[in-house]
Amino acid sequence: MGNKQKLKFTIPFVRLIYVSLLAWLLLSSLVNAQRNLLNTLHDTQSFVVMIDSKFELSGSNSVGAGIVFGHTDRYAYIVTADHLVRGLLDEANRISVRFFDSPGRVVAARLLTTEFDKHIDLAVLSVELSEVPNSISMQMTFPVARLSRPIKKGEYINFLGQPNGQKWLLSPHPDIVYNTTSTDLEVQSKFIEPGSSGGAVIDKNSLIVGLVFQSDNGTAHAIPIRRLKEVLERNRFPFDLVDIESSRRSTKRLIADVQKSLNRLNCDAGELDGVWGRRSQYAYERYRRSYKSELKAGMIPNLKMFSVVSGVARPLQCPPFCASNRVGRGGSCVALAPGSKKQLDGQLSEKTKSLETKKSKKPPKRRPLIKRIQEKKCIIEEGVRLCLKSL
Repeated sequence: MGNKQKLKFTIPFVRLIYVSLLAWLLLSSLVNAQRNLLNTLHDTQSFVVMIDSKFELSGSNSVGAGIVFGHTDRYAYIVTADHLVRGLLDEANRISVRFFDSPGRVVAARLLTTEFDKHIDLAVLSVELSEVPNSISMQMTFPVARLSRPIKKGEYINFLGQPNGQKWLLSPHPDIVYNTTSTDLEVQSKFIEPGSSGGAVIDKNSLIVGLVFQSDNGTAHAIPIRRLKEVLERNRFPFDLVDIESSRRSTKRLIADVQKSLNRLNCDAGELDGVWGRRSQYAYERYRRSYKSELKAGMIPNLKMFSVVSGVARPLQCPPFCASNRVGRGGSCVALAPGSKKQLDGQLSEKTKSLETKKSKKPPKRRPLIKRIQEKKCIIEEGVRLCLKSL
């Protein structure tokens, strides 16, 4: 009887633990999914810019948005709706853009001459790459688009733009794609307002699937991202918007190129596997020390690192990266001899030595105030002895 009672008590307890564990796992997966979605949304917002245009001839202004779609060594390129920057009589003489990662900074943009089909309401702007935030300029590709699968009728989407001058406003509720073709997305929405043109259409995963170019009576029209890629590449613009998987493959190729450059400089990054492991990190630190590079320690491979490392013309002997109690000799790390500390101390710079000397010097001792007051200086003038107390 005692064993049966124990069993009756144990089974519900085990079930409770099992159910609690499943609930915890489910909650953790939901939290992680929400966190990943927010991170993707932030990345997408980084590539959507706010545009303000001023027309001198008509004296009018227009606001909207645009998408950063590519870059070169000197410029970043933005695509937007043509009617934001070109009117019936003139072009905007002053175009300014704002980036999500530096919203308080206004950057001047230049309107480029394009040969798009006159029925396509698109325009391209260029911005100096030095004026662009590092979140864009340091990336080889922009993994915020959905190119592998076309958007379909019935899918949920949101708009990200500048409706009524509200910067980076995301539509509060998703809308349904009403109709879709290879050249047009049609969405009926009550959130489309003046300023939405040029903004991004994003799917439920916060990936860009189109660009808004027209809105009329609650109906928005957007050009699909795949059609946008086709038009821009046909006009020989660099198109760097990619899927996340394509971005991972590009990053792996970039790391492999950095490893190859480090091996060429005798820094021994190992196999060209595209994995930034400990051996590659040590090789990069050896490169920094040997070639006195201005690159920062602990950097993750990016275009700047690749351009600097691959630009070295004359390879040197890259010393090994050793621990503090070892020294590099003949391409390997050797333990320090007992008397080697003096040698290492002798390698300190003169500036460091002078700073240490200043810290070690103590200020001269001053005599007590009472004794100084008691000291007297006496002189004899016209037969009279005069004594003065001095500090």
